[in-house]
Amino acid sequence: MSYNVRDFGAVGDGMVCDQKALQTAMDRASEDGGGTVVVPGGMYKSGMLRLRSNITLHLESGARIEADDNQSLYPVLGPTPFGNLPGHIQALLYAAEVENVSITGQGTIDGNGNSELWGEMSKDATFRPALVFFDSCRNVTFTNVSLFYSQYWTLHLKHCTDVVLSGLRITSHPRRINADGIDPDGCRNVCISDCIVDTGDDSLVFKSTEGEPCENITVSNCILRSSCQAIKFGTESKGPIRNITISNCIIRDSERALTMFLKDNGPYENIILSNIIAEARNELPFMIDIAPRDPETSNPQSIRSVFFDTIQFTGPGRMLIEGTPENRIENLSIKNLRWNITGEKLDLSSHIKTAGTARAASDPEAENYLANPFHLIAVHVTGFSLQNVQIIDTRASDEADRGMFYLKRVDTGTIENVSLSAMPSNMPEKEIHECRKLQMK
Repeated sequence: MSYNVRDFGAVGDGMVCDQKALQTAMDRASEDGGGTVVVPGGMYKSGMLRLRSNITLHLESGARIEADDNQSLYPVLGPTPFGNLPGHIQALLYAAEVENVSITGQGTIDGNGNSELWGEMSKDATFRPALVFFDSCRNVTFTNVSLFYSQYWTLHLKHCTDVVLSGLRITSHPRRINADGIDPDGCRNVCISDCIVDTGDDSLVFKSTEGEPCENITVSNCILRSSCQAIKFGTESKGPIRNITISNCIIRDSERALTMFLKDNGPYENIILSNIIAEARNELPFMIDIAPRDPETSNPQSIRSVFFDTIQFTGPGRMLIEGTPENRIENLSIKNLRWNITGEKLDLSSHIKTAGTARAASDPEAENYLANPFHLIAVHVTGFSLQNVQIIDTRASDEADRGMFYLKRVDTGTIENVSLSAMPSNMPEKEIHECRKLQMK
């Protein structure tokens, strides 16, 4: 059965707040056992809308639901995880413990956050509603809608099961902190495909903020751009993040392409990335790191069984893979990687490892392995396979600033067919320290 929001008093002129009419239409559909709530073309200002079970919210072409700037229309739904600003969660679209809910159509949901909010500016901005927050829901579908200018996480899925996201276009202001794209947080059975995500903060983030496993997720045929990390695991990792495949994706013009930050419990395991083209401008665009959130109290587990195959990188930066003596990275494979080094010569001795979040303490006694002038640095790894890797230095010949790889306490594995096109004359092509049962071919 269909329920047109105009029949419930919605005006859609961009001036009148249509929250009551939109909510009444959804409530009526729910009372009748379910149905499709149709939003025809127009601009519908609204505060928080609560979605119900067995409802499809269908936005026709030209329809736009836009966040009203009246703060009283957004109840507080809980605290933000791990002390993230602004400290509490509000949302334009909200669903809790519902099932069989869909958002479809060619319309737009707009968070009204198309402005810069970065660094110190964000501390006093206490009103920053998320665009969509689904908590503990089942059978969730988003198809084809555009999600624009969220003021916090755009699409936060917490403890949701059986989710399909397809054909979404997600855009946030390029200088807006916490304006993530898609955050599966302790979710199971999620398919993400054919999405374009362009965000001021991380584009696609896998989390476990409360300990629920984040597992059984596929990502395919997506185009990502981020002012921070395009694909990120963590940093919030109270529970396992596992059984994830990412394939046939393009990362363009991003700060960092891929990061795995394990800081809490974990583990991260059974992760495959294949057929990826990435462009990233940071000095450290590829990073896999185990580092306790608090060196004295945190005890993260392992990152294990991670496979990369057929990856093309372009950018000035390097790769860091670093476990700890107690929690090593296990069974890591990188195969068929081509890295085009661009940009100017770098002062590699000044590089330091990013913590991934301001809400983590660095170990003051930890060695800075990035001070070693090599392209790939791997430390505390067991079972490391590096095959068919080409590092192509596209800069002028006198700009060469790094050797091929630096390995320390990397045990058991194979290094085969790895090459660097330009070598500085004053340094070795590789350094290997305290490694056991490592075959070089």
